[in-house]
Amino acid sequence: MFRFKITGFFVFFLFLLASCAPEPSFLKETGSPAGVPSDPDLPFSQYVQESIKNIEHILGDLRFADGDSPYLGEYSVAQAAQMRGPFELLPENGSTGPGKGKGFLLIHGLNHSPYRMRNIADSLHQAYPNGTIRAVLLPGHGTVAGDSLTMRHTDWMAITDYGVRSFEKMETISDLYLVGFSTGTALAIRHLQNNSQKFQN
Repeated sequence: MFRFKITGFFVFFLFLLASCAPEPSFLKETGSPAGVPSDPDLPFSQYVQESIKNIEHILGDLRFADGDSPYLGEYSVAQAAQMRGPFELLPENGSTGPGKGKGFLLIHGLNHSPYRMRNIADSLHQAYPNGTIRAVLLPGHGTVAGDSLTMRHTDWMAITDYGVRSFEKMETISDLYLVGFSTGTALAIRHLQNNSQKFQN
């Protein structure tokens, strides 16, 4: 009984100390989280570039402030931003392989990033070298944990819609496949439910 009281007091004391510590900057909102492009006609390649630039800026200020990499593998801020950001894999020049006319939109899950979809994208690209593969970044993800405090599912649905529209503008795409992981699957299904008339033959 005495040992239990001492242990309980020690744990309480540790929690008390932890509550007095200043909150790390990466647990606060940055004011510029990943979001939905304000221009619905923004080219996907520009969306990718702007998203990665924003991630790199935020990580550089908050996670690499002392110049050292906070990640295993000693990734640079540019490498970390590239891994976390949206991406696209375009058809290979001169390829005669399968995939012509096919588009694949990859949607990651909660608390993940497009990096989680890289292996799937690589497998699809290998199987369909003439296909176009794009991965979106869910708003509130990809930067720092603090930006997840204000994320909304309506923004996730909006970025899914943006990704689909980016394919609809391409005359070369005749078949579009939505590929989701976890929450990304739910977003893909929701998009299909909300646009069922568009997908009926």
